Amino acid sequence: SEMCIRDRVSTQSTGPFCGDGIIDNGEQCDDGARNSDTTPNACRRSCTLPRRGDGIVDDLYGERCDSTQLNDFSGNCSTTNVPNACRTFRAPANRLVDLSLAFDKTSPVFTYDGSSTAPPCSEGWKWFVFQKIQTLDEVQYERLSAYFPVGNARGPQPINGRSFSYTATEPAVCGDGLAEKTEECDEGELNSNTPDSCRKNCRRPACGDGILDAGELCDDGAKNSASGPCGTNCKWAGFEGCAPGNKTCTAPGATTINVIFANLLSGSKCTGNCPSA
Repeated sequence: SEMCIRDRVSTQSTGPFCGDGIIDNGEQCDDGARNSDTTPNACRRSCTLPRRGDGIVDDLYGERCDSTQLNDFSGNCSTTNVPNACRTFRAPANRLVDLSLAFDKTSPVFTYDGSSTAPPCSEGWKWFVFQKIQTLDEVQYERLSAYFPVGNARGPQPINGRSFSYTATEPAVCGDGLAEKTEECDEGELNSNTPDSCRKNCRRPACGDGILDAGELCDDGAKNSASGPCGTNCKWAGFEGCAPGNKTCTAPGATTINVIFANLLSGSKCTGNCPSA
């Protein structure tokens, strides 16, 4: 049999294959003999385009490094194929840096009067040691170590009669955006006594807080009662099976009554979209 390939006649029948210079179904590219697993930016021998993590720096695809499967933020090449390095930028001269943000404010702290750990090891230093240990990754550790020569610090020293003080922790501050200690939530400026929001007292929405949240049919706060009108489960007392907006409810063996009218007789306030009587 014969088949025509690119204006040439072949006396042998061959099907499509990777490397024939023709992009067939399932192939991302095919440059024929130019396919390469070592040449940057080339179509690979598997007829796939260059990709991150294949060990070849393909600059036309935005790569500046490629350490195969070792690309991560602990080595020299990041997952975005750019070298891991401290970035620098210019900031206004009057910008203030709040170093307190670098520490865990909920950590207990040991305090004592000591000395410098580097020569000349002079006295008059006040040490604050956090009980909750902060961590560094490998790259951060190597960068920090590079600034300090080996052997410039001394090891632990005897107490020598020094006194220590222990501060349990700073109190939690509701509204700072950190859910601390007994706080159930804290969304900072978004804290609000409105439906389905973290409350201004850093508590989650709950039945009985007097705010009508999703899934609640009523909420009279401390007035919620098993005898109604609003039950302790934030549904109309005695009529838990009623769908929101229904005028009437029927309980087995009971008389059909107008729920809204009955609640009004009990002194309940209608909130939200109230059905007509």
